[in-house]
Amino acid sequence: MKNIRITAFTLAEVLITIGIIGIVAAMTFPILIKNHQKVETLTRLKKAYTILNQAIKLSENDNGDYNTWSTNITAIEYYQLYWFPYIKAVTVCNNATDCGYKKELPWTLETVEYSVFSDPNWRIPFLTSDGFLYSISVNGSFEDSKNLIIIDINGSKNPNEIGRDLFFFTRTDKGLIQGYGYDKSNIEINNDCSENGKKWYCGAKIISDGWTIKKDYPWK
Repeated sequence: MKNIRITAFTLAEVLITIGIIGIVAAMTFPILIKNHQKVETLTRLKKAYTILNQAIKLSENDNGDYNTWSTNITAIEYYQLYWFPYIKAVTVCNNATDCGYKKELPWTLETVEYSVFSDPNWRIPFLTSDGFLYSISVNGSFEDSKNLIIIDINGSKNPNEIGRDLFFFTRTDKGLIQGYGYDKSNIEINNDCSENGKKWYCGAKIISDGWTIKKDYPWK
């Protein structure tokens, strides 16, 4: 009978191979997870942006130009008249706990004015069926605060940080929803949406970058 040689890996070789695979996996998985988070953020943010623009246009068809909408009413009256017939609100957040937040100032923001969660004469956040939280200003002492819209794309879930799951938008005088800071220069937008910036313009940066999160985006 002819000799038959069987070739196999030694235990040491198998262990070395498994170790190498483990090292590669440990280096790759965080990148894959981060990329997945970015894609999910872009998808949800674009959806919220589209929903708002569709809702405001539908409301204008029934209620006239946005600039003529009454602001001499409470926030809930404003929503019931101009927004709720066109957007699927499921929960009105009279306080943070109504919508699952653990504290009244749930967001990491430098400006206390914008951190106020709910005010019956200014804005009352509401949740929609797809898990978005919208906080639409009814009026304000400044044009910026009057037109401000805050969007938390995953509701009360962490990280509750501006530029990650919390974004600022604004209504223009043409009745469109744009990223807050859309009318600033690219230099101003990039400086604000940076590691050391306030990140108020991060929604505008994502849109101006073609709905992408580029390498210079302050993603931790």
